Amino acid sequence: MSTVASRTFRSIPHRNAHDTWTAIVALLTQGRTGAAYNELMAVSGVASSLITDQTPRDAAIIVTCDGPRTRIYCLYDDDAIDGGDANEDKVGFDPLSGDWAVSLPCAAEELDWVRGALKKHSTRITARDSTEVNLFRHVSFNDASPRPVKTDGQLGLSVPEVPITVSPVGAPPAVERPAPAVTVPATNTETPATPDTVAAPVPTKSSWIIEE
Repeated sequence: MSTVASRTFRSIPHRNAHDTWTAIVALLTQGRTGAAYNELMAVSGVASSLITDQTPRDAAIIVTCDGPRTRIYCLYDDDAIDGGDANEDKVGFDPLSGDWAVSLPCAAEELDWVRGALKKHSTRITARDSTEVNLFRHVSFNDASPRPVKTDGQLGLSVPEVPITVSPVGAPPAVERPAPAVTVPATNTETPATPDTVAAPVPTKSSWIIEE
């Protein structure tokens, strides 16, 4: 059984990208300073760039550790200003306990430089293609959507988790289908006689009458 906690942070324009990442780091470190805090803040420039690109709008920042998993999303534009869907509450566990790691969503065309920049500061913080979909089967709720059910500040959902990675593919090739055979009924070229048309009988010679 694995618990998944989901949190959603108000970002641009409510906060700039750097302040958004700082708030996320504060949640993950539970306000503590130290090695984990320094490592997370060392990649603030790269993380802020990804937040500016709005990749965490639909693809989560995924944090794993020896305990529960944390998935973090960001709100933008009017949603960030309104804040009705935000959930920035503290979690009831240490998100960075034990062997922790952070996976940042990134556009495919920027993966190379982002991964290279992250490696300069951390081996725990990596980037992945944001178009890859992680499906989690929440059996108790029959929910197979990429985003877990919101917990309204609770610890998350303790449910079986079955991750499946689905890479994006192009549209399937068009398949030529043979045109269905069409049966054309035979056309009757004879003109049918109508009820109003009756052929007059031709008199025979024996029936001729000569009047004098």
